[in-house]
Amino acid sequence: MNKRIQHPIIETIGHMKDKAAKYMSVDDVRSRLSQVTDKIAVVDALEIAKKAGNPLTENIVMLGALSTLEAFPIPEEALKKSIAENVPKKAVEVNLKAFELGKQAAFETLCNIVKCRK
Repeated sequence: MNKRIQHPIIETIGHMKDKAAKYMSVDDVRSRLSQVTDKIAVVDALEIAKKAGNPLTENIVMLGALSTLEAFPIPEEALKKSIAENVPKKAVEVNLKAFELGKQAAFETLCNIVKCRK
């Protein structure tokens, strides 16, 4: 999971109506996930995206991390090709770097918990 929680608009609308309501924290999410699995790894995708050169590549960092999983059904090369074809040409390099850094982060955290591709 990503360290940064992105709250959906519907949740924010509820908070506007109920000022005492609190957003879920990373620990809250982790606690809920731990009720169904013990295989939880936290990736600081925003920080990694910044290292790649653009914080807007946060989702690509997470995609890179997911791509390392044996159970993830899409081959890495297909993902990279899709990135190259679908992001603006000037952003291809930084997105592919974010993808690689996401993979690296997974090998450091996630792959200690679940089976990953080599």
